[in-house]
Amino acid sequence: MAHAIRRDTYASPGALGFIYPAPRTYNATTAGTRPCGVAAVSATRDYVPLNGGNLWLLSQAKVENIQLNFANSEDPTEQTDFDNLGMAMTGLTTGDTCIPLPDFTDLGLMLGDKITLQVAYALEANSGSKLYQCADIELISAHNYEAPPYSCTNTSTTWSDSDASSTDGAAATVTVTSSASTGGKVSPLAAGWIGAVVTLAVLAAALGLAYYCGFLMFRSQRRAKLRYSGPNPIQLQSQPNLSADDISLHRRTTVDHKGPL
Repeated sequence: MAHAIRRDTYASPGALGFIYPAPRTYNATTAGTRPCGVAAVSATRDYVPLNGGNLWLLSQAKVENIQLNFANSEDPTEQTDFDNLGMAMTGLTTGDTCIPLPDFTDLGLMLGDKITLQVAYALEANSGSKLYQCADIELISAHNYEAPPYSCTNTSTTWSDSDASSTDGAAATVTVTSSASTGGKVSPLAAGWIGAVVTLAVLAAALGLAYYCGFLMFRSQRRAKLRYSGPNPIQLQSQPNLSADDISLHRRTTVDHKGPL
């Protein structure tokens, strides 16, 4: 089930950590232990779409040498279990960072995979010591994804030691107002109702067309009957025993008798 994401849900994710998806429990004393700071696997995994997902990080101190990694494992135990997500940032100031996730199919992953995300970083004041945090997710179809309602706006900036000044981070804002904002997708139940309505509409149209065609045929047949049974039904009916030839002969005899004998 999608749940609301609040910035203050994880008030102390470390100097840098996940807001969404939800992180594993954070322990400052063990955060430097690879790969996940000795934190246990989350009891509940967040669902993330196979493609089109987003990541929300919160930085509470100036950090550097940031890497985002993933492990195709439910509970990785070694740093060698992780591969890079294709994202790296030299440094971040304090604030929120919203990052679009890659298409996981390009990384060889598929629907139903339970994977672990990892953020690794160093404090500016202690660049030689890395800290780690993990989040557990399950990949699902974008069609079935129910996005939790949240709004992530980039407020941190990126920086590097080679730059004298900071540069703005990504300007995009990731905003999901409700779980209904899933790209206009229709639930299976709604799809079933829509299909039933369409079927009934097509059936009604077919019956109406059949009735109309039948009515036209009936009217055509009725006109034909009236044409042959109208007033003055033909002289043949007054003399039913005479053929057309007999009538002609009778007329000639009548004419001959009127003339002189």
